[in-house]
Amino acid sequence: MKQAIMIAVMSMGCASKLSDVNVEDAAPVSESMAGDEFYEALEAEGSTAEPPPLEVEICDGEDNDGDGEVDEGLLLPFYVDEDGDGWGAERVEACTQPEGTAEVSGDCDDTNAEVHPEATETCNDIDDDCDTDIDEGLFSTFFEDGDDDGYGNPAVGVMACAPPEGFVENSDDCDDTNSLVSPETTEVCNGIDDNCDSRVDEGVGSILFPDRDGDGYGDSEAGIISCWDMVDYIDRAGDCDDAAADVNPDAVEACDGVDNDCDGAVDEHAVLGLVEFFVDVDGDGHGTGDAYTGCEVPDGFSSTSDDCDDLNVLRAPSLTETCDGLDNDCDGSVDEDVMSAFYMDADGDGWGAGDAVMACDAPPGAVSTDADCDDTRSETFPGAPELCDDQDNDCNDEVDDEPVDGDTFYDDSDGDGFGDPEGMVTSCERPSGYVASSTDCDPESGDTYPGAPERCDDEDNDCDGVTDEDPVDPLDWFRDLDGDSYGDPDDVITQCDAPLGYVAASGDCDDGLDSVFPGAEEYCNDTDDDCDGDTDEDPVDGDIYYFDDDRDGYGSDSSMLRCDGSTDWVENDDDCNDDDDEIYPGATEDCDGQDQDCDDIIDNDADCRCDQFNWSGSSYMFCDDRKRWHEARDLCEEDGYTLATVNSYAEQVWILDIIRGDYGIDNEPHWIGLNDRTTERWGSRTGWVWRSGEPYSYQAWASSPYYQPDNWGGAEDCVEVNRWEDSAPWNDWNDLSCSNRIRYICEAR
Repeated sequence: MKQAIMIAVMSMGCASKLSDVNVEDAAPVSESMAGDEFYEALEAEGSTAEPPPLEVEICDGEDNDGDGEVDEGLLLPFYVDEDGDGWGAERVEACTQPEGTAEVSGDCDDTNAEVHPEATETCNDIDDDCDTDIDEGLFSTFFEDGDDDGYGNPAVGVMACAPPEGFVENSDDCDDTNSLVSPETTEVCNGIDDNCDSRVDEGVGSILFPDRDGDGYGDSEAGIISCWDMVDYIDRAGDCDDAAADVNPDAVEACDGVDNDCDGAVDEHAVLGLVEFFVDVDGDGHGTGDAYTGCEVPDGFSSTSDDCDDLNVLRAPSLTETCDGLDNDCDGSVDEDVMSAFYMDADGDGWGAGDAVMACDAPPGAVSTDADCDDTRSETFPGAPELCDDQDNDCNDEVDDEPVDGDTFYDDSDGDGFGDPEGMVTSCERPSGYVASSTDCDPESGDTYPGAPERCDDEDNDCDGVTDEDPVDPLDWFRDLDGDSYGDPDDVITQCDAPLGYVAASGDCDDGLDSVFPGAEEYCNDTDDDCDGDTDEDPVDGDIYYFDDDRDGYGSDSSMLRCDGSTDWVENDDDCNDDDDEIYPGATEDCDGQDQDCDDIIDNDADCRCDQFNWSGSSYMFCDDRKRWHEARDLCEEDGYTLATVNSYAEQVWILDIIRGDYGIDNEPHWIGLNDRTTERWGSRTGWVWRSGEPYSYQAWASSPYYQPDNWGGAEDCVEVNRWEDSAPWNDWNDLSCSNRIRYICEAR
């Protein structure tokens, strides 16, 4: 019995699940049972077996040496080989190699015997040799063969093991959209490179040359092969300038610096554009004698033959006449317009008078100036010293002006009685506006002169060399202890300039704090920072509060900065009506045509006496109690509504949908606010008025089965909707006697 139990336990200790393979004698380390555990298991089953004595461990699935471990150090590694290719994946340990395992690992696909590290890579999108690369070394470039002519497009290639459908191994096609173009095609005369040799119509066309100037010769360097005649092309070359019709092998050579006849030489044997030239012996640019011709004037010749003396370089038509007794400019006159004028000087003062004498040099007793105003007195001439003698000594047509023997006067342009020392004139008598004194220190200011009152203007008003001393208009300066540019109004000094520590502005209400002064920013500090008599008003560090006029806890859009709130100022601006303390966000909605809870929806969830609906910002009540029109009007207005005003097609459609739809409203006619009770319109569709006073612009009068309004019986002044329950929205309104009793619609906008 003991032997049987040990065999069973050994079998348990060596068994392991190797994937789906049944492998005997394999014992993963994680599933081994120690010797002590083994005998403890036997005792638990009631066995009286004793542990064997200690001995050397052997690989038999038992704890031979009694150290609590089984086959320690003796198990060998093997790898599950499901596909039988000799390479395994999952590792197992056993004393001997179990069936379905291999001695080596590394198989990357143990379900495929063709895949293992020693397999040959094939083109199959699989990593055959388990090196993490797929189809490596097997790719080639294949090119798209769009026209199916066996030649590929070099611009469209793919890498693949084998050519995909529509791809070939070569890239020789020059037009992959045309199957008639390929390297094996024979060149034909069609303007196409049929055989892909980068030449067009070679060997099958004729050479034509462009003749852009139409002179019958083409540009030799721009020939093309063509299979047909071309506009502006000819079969004759030789034109050396195809932009000029007068340049070609048949042209006549002209003097123009151009090879007109295309023979490689310029202006040779020219017959056009020749110029004449004449011998110029003296080299002054003017020639004489017989004419010669050529393309240009050579040295020693001139293009003109107008020299009056070709042996004298000082005479030529282009020269300027000089006073030398010669006709220099060849105009037939000698020294014209170059002689000087001289005047007789009878008193010998260097200034002449009388008629001019023209000569190259001054005659005896003559001078070149003629401005002497008295040629009998040698002391009278232009620039002579002016004397107080009632004579015009300097010939300036003024008598005794600025005389050398006169008195000095000074310009008093500011009229203060003191003259400008730099505005001096010398005169025999004192001119108007001049004075004898020259002590004015500011000639442009009538307030500045010796003895003038001194003022605070940084000017020396009294011309004593000192500025602003004992001024008549001193300024007040205020002590500024805190340096905030505003001084203490009770600490004042009166003088022209500010003493150190004083400023011009007063009004500082606390000269010990530089943050307190007129115009300072107000802060929440219980201090009158801006010295305006108020404390903490509109503080920069305050919070925005909103005026709550109705004191319902919700403010309007009137805001200000405050240090804290109050009954009149709150932190929100959510009130939609700050004149009514019963209207604010969250208020209970009353059926009164107003938006009490400020949600922009009138009377929503209110307890209305009629069925209430909202549409496009308005509230509507569909009332099922039948009333005359004026009774319905009064009831609507008691609730803060008016009889409904229909301003658009969309509103008309919505009203009919409520009446005719599944909203619990009786599908019957209803009064609306349109009427002509004050001014009878009879059957007209114009001039009706809405009870609400809104403009009458939209209308949906019925035209069938009866044309409306028809003022039937002469007393139909009020309008109903849904007269005919199956009428279209635009064919719906009907005028009706206001005394009829029908349902009605109230509206609040």
